[in-house]
Amino acid sequence: MEEGKRFLKIPIQLLKGLLGSPRKRDKAINDMIAYCVFSVFVGFHDKKATIEETLEKVYDFLGIVSNKGIKGMKGTLNRGDAIAQSIKTKAYFFIDKSRLFDLRDKAYSNDLYVAMTMYYALGYIQGRKAYWKATNDFLLSRMDGRDKTITNTDRFSAPIKKINTRRKLDKYKAILELHYGVSFYGLHMHGFFFSTKLSKEELIKKLEEPKEKTKKPVKKNRKSDKETIKNMIKNQDFNPLVANRLQRKCTT
Repeated sequence: MEEGKRFLKIPIQLLKGLLGSPRKRDKAINDMIAYCVFSVFVGFHDKKATIEETLEKVYDFLGIVSNKGIKGMKGTLNRGDAIAQSIKTKAYFFIDKSRLFDLRDKAYSNDLYVAMTMYYALGYIQGRKAYWKATNDFLLSRMDGRDKTITNTDRFSAPIKKINTRRKLDKYKAILELHYGVSFYGLHMHGFFFSTKLSKEELIKKLEEPKEKTKKPVKKNRKSDKETIKNMIKNQDFNPLVANRLQRKCTT
């Protein structure tokens, strides 16, 4: 996670609400905020302080202004407590505090809401690793707020079913590459590699250079991946053995 930013931990079960109608989306975002108020309160509270004093610290930490005073704060705390009690998963995603309130205060297109949901699902899947491999079923299951992979697509929620085509998934991945700095590689193999931390060039080098020993290259990359590889070969970013193998791969 990026240094200097405050990240909040939210149950992935709440993530799918971003894909619903505007009304459901607003509820999901408010539920996320209420959950954060409760979880931060639990971390801040001690026996020497009153509930009111701790709530004021929590709201100051989160940068929330309550228009309903202490009564409103307590209402949000109780709502967050109820949400925490209803959560049935131990899977969480992390969101920068400022981005959470941007979700509440700014209007985005439906495509961006889907892309952001995908972004946070990928962040959960990748965890602290530099990169990871996933399948579309794995990714869609996390976007659907599930901590287990669903392979029977009939079990997905309606919003997930709407985006479960190769063309649409590639479109949202392209948005993440362009606007969120996510790198993808090997999109047309069984599963794909991705990283929210490495550039496309760094990800390709991580994946391709060790494979010179095993002779098991990443298969069937899309046209943009091949162009990136060609540029890296031209700039001599690979050792000669890897460069020769990838050169042959780009011409097939």
